[in-house]
Amino acid sequence: MELRTVLSPNYLREFSCIGSECEDTCCSGWQITIDEKSYNKYQSDQEHELSLKSYLKKLEGKSNKEYFAEVILEANSSCPMLNQDRLCSLHKEKGEEYLSNLCVTYPRVSNIINGIYERSTTLSCPEAARVVLLKQEGIKFEKIDEALEERHLISRKINTNKKVEEKREKFYLIELREFTIKLLQNRNYSLSERLNILGFFLEEVNNSLSLDEKGRVQLIIEDFKEKILYGEIKEYISIMPKSVTKHLEIVRKLIDNSIFSGIKDKRYLNSLMEALEGLRYTGSLLCEESVNLYIDANKTYYEPFIENNEYIMENYLVNTVFKNLFPIKRGILEDYMMLVVHYALIKFQLIGMMSYHKENFEIEHVIKLIQSYSRNVEHVNKQPEQFIKVLKENQYTSFKDMAIFVSF
Repeated sequence: MELRTVLSPNYLREFSCIGSECEDTCCSGWQITIDEKSYNKYQSDQEHELSLKSYLKKLEGKSNKEYFAEVILEANSSCPMLNQDRLCSLHKEKGEEYLSNLCVTYPRVSNIINGIYERSTTLSCPEAARVVLLKQEGIKFEKIDEALEERHLISRKINTNKKVEEKREKFYLIELREFTIKLLQNRNYSLSERLNILGFFLEEVNNSLSLDEKGRVQLIIEDFKEKILYGEIKEYISIMPKSVTKHLEIVRKLIDNSIFSGIKDKRYLNSLMEALEGLRYTGSLLCEESVNLYIDANKTYYEPFIENNEYIMENYLVNTVFKNLFPIKRGILEDYMMLVVHYALIKFQLIGMMSYHKENFEIEHVIKLIQSYSRNVEHVNKQPEQFIKVLKENQYTSFKDMAIFVSF
């Protein structure tokens, strides 16, 4: 049997679908795409029962072999193959091999870097979110061998050895991502400090790439490693701007302009409304009471909670960095902006939910929020552009500007 090497976080060994016991379903509420091979298989299916043939529609425009068609959903936005037990009828009757690539692989995400397969998972699945976020020791990475016939749904294929002039950061993907993950897992610093250090680091890298200084990136990496090791980086962090009021105002603008614009999922909206109600911030205008509630909830609930559970947010960031090929998806600056914005929005909502639930707040509230946020915000293709538009309209356009989201 021929094998290939796959790089993946160690949490994948622990993950498996829990089926109808899941509190959410991946078979409803969003687009379900079908690969070309599965589409042709379903079209040639002569059976009328349990057939997807009449529920398929070819994708127009930028379709490819992996994203060739989509399932026409029921009126309640569910897949027509979802049965009363909240299980897939096709899977139950015909087996996993009959399913499309998306249905077989979800919530797993795959990329190919220099010919090496990488597999991780999105946190939009509740069980995946639990497995990933609750690893107290942090995420570790391992290389495993798998059979060539193992199915993947490839998000991106990158060759870092082929330098692309307009996106020079691709050439340094492996080094930059490795540095970022090690920094985010360095528990000698708080998570907000780690994110600020990352901003300083990426700013230098970005400037170096703009000037096309060959070999400079590796020197910057080694320089920052030394400064982090000996604590010299602390002087950078101490000068970062802080303003709770500005923080809350821009976070609310991001929510109003980007999230409230189309999300209907009650699971996520319930968490969001708890957060806004907990901070008395249900209107768009920020009042002094909301600022004081935020400061008080941060001190009374969030800081004690995060002192023992900061690994949860660390794991969220590390998984995001690995899965999204940070920092080359949109470019160094915009990738950093998105990482910080996601962190800030989740933290804002956690603090609001803590103010709402007070002593009744539990880790399951964190899992529910991050999972539903991932599903309803991160999975929406237009969200990054919406976030960046709001940031630019409010003059948050540099690495230093983003400190307002993590330094308070």
